Amino acid sequence: MSIHALYDVSMVTLSVTNARKNLGSWVKKAVNGEDVAILLGDHVVALRPVEVVPKEYAEREYQLATGEVRVISNNLHGKANKARREGRSREFTGDIETTLQG
Repeated sequence: MSIHALYDVSMVTLSVTNARKNLGSWVKKAVNGEDVAILLGDHVVALRPVEVVPKEYAEREYQLATGEVRVISNNLHGKANKARREGRSREFTGDIETTLQG
């Protein structure tokens, strides 16, 4: 059975090498609803956006009750806002060591 018989022929299929060359563009197309897939040997891997729900992740990852996530979130936002008002906040550049030495 051909790969076209298994998958919608309107799907853009790329080798890993070709996908890597312009990955950002392909991901944007997938986010915008275009069917994009990467071929890896005899596997077809589709690029598709997924919904991430931070609250459910936190509940599962940290074994928190539903209400606890909200309380912790509100507390952290309050502390961040206070630090911003008092001029104690810094922009995070992606380098944690530099930020902590600050």
